[in-house]
Amino acid sequence: MTTLGNALQVALAIDVPEREGQLLRIVHEPAFTVGGRPCEVTRLCASIRDLEHVISTGSAEVAVVASQLNAIPYPNLVALAHRGMRLVVMAPDPTDRQWDDFPGGLVIGTDPNAEVLAFALAGDRTSITARRQRQAAQSRSSPSRLPLGAVTGASAATSASRRPSAKRGVVIAVAGAYRPSGKSLVAAGLTCALGVPGPAVLVDANMRFGTTPFTLGMSNGQNLCQLADKCLDSEGAWDAALVAELQPMREPTHAMVLAGVPRPSMRGRVTEGFYERLVEALAERFPFVVLDTSGEGWAAADWSIDGVSLRLADRILLVIRPDVQGVALAREALREWGRRDRIGLVLNQAGQRGMENRAEIEMVLGLGVVAVIPHDPKGVDAARRRRRPIVCQAKATAAGPLLDLATRLHGGGPIVLPPDVEPASGPSWWQRLAPTGVGGALRW
Repeated sequence: MTTLGNALQVALAIDVPEREGQLLRIVHEPAFTVGGRPCEVTRLCASIRDLEHVISTGSAEVAVVASQLNAIPYPNLVALAHRGMRLVVMAPDPTDRQWDDFPGGLVIGTDPNAEVLAFALAGDRTSITARRQRQAAQSRSSPSRLPLGAVTGASAATSASRRPSAKRGVVIAVAGAYRPSGKSLVAAGLTCALGVPGPAVLVDANMRFGTTPFTLGMSNGQNLCQLADKCLDSEGAWDAALVAELQPMREPTHAMVLAGVPRPSMRGRVTEGFYERLVEALAERFPFVVLDTSGEGWAAADWSIDGVSLRLADRILLVIRPDVQGVALAREALREWGRRDRIGLVLNQAGQRGMENRAEIEMVLGLGVVAVIPHDPKGVDAARRRRRPIVCQAKATAAGPLLDLATRLHGGGPIVLPPDVEPASGPSWWQRLAPTGVGGALRW
């Protein structure tokens, strides 16, 4: 007979509340045991800093950590695994080769059942490795999901019946704190980089005014409002509508873009219900969905669409300028916000005189910094003139940190995006003020 005094002490460091809740339900089942011992969750870690404290104090025997917690770099995760405490990693793709040599080998998926979790908590590397090998063999023999870009015309109506089931993609909300901070530059660059190894989509969810047509050279005749006006009562209808409204970024990325509200008077077309269905529809079709918000949503009186973006996001990147005002506004925005385990700080335009220290910002806000983007006026200005993401701009010092962040969020090997070839010339500034294409002129 077991007693709670003999319970296995477990710490959870999970970045998605739903997954954390699922683990708690499994562990707290009376019948769930590990090597004949019951389990007790002694710590819930909201950040890497919390997890490091658990490891240093020995307040748990084993820790279950999400591989993307605070966008932790892979080498840092390896370093944590070498610090003595048994570490179980929950990864979106446990069959990725980067996990083959991970210390301890206890890498499982993000939706484990009780049996798999028990093996992992017990440190049964043999069983976990055998399961990963079976999953890898199955994924190699299974057909891949039909890319959205392949759904055209006649095939759109029947694509749902052909498309095999797939896991929900990762939704990333790029947020601000009541002040312009360059979050759209971060959102566009991040989506472009995430789209190099596979599909990704950027949604201009700024309800004040969509600027994507100006910053990325997109048509404002294809946009969020046009999509909201369609009758989307089936998977086939969603496929056809998304094919009509999504626009591709130029090579070498596979990223797509959904332009935002073209006129303030059209905001009312985008309701909370529609927007929530849109995000879920995109997450079913893309591995990564990046939402470029208005910079609000933290309080009940803020834009409702921003609130939906933050609520649906698996990860929230809070982009701030690292000065006194930026930190103060971020602290105020987070004052009434609940769980912070999904939030990572991005310090933009860093390195200027008068900017605050990174460690002090982390201490004041209680959040970890996942990226520091240097002040790069020349690179940003050149990218804007060419209407391209900053990661495509040659010699832009702001590009490197964004590529590194995208690599960590993706969880694979390094993402390399060669700079664009400089175009001979572009359209005049006054030509870019008008809707591009016949669709833009007709739909207004």
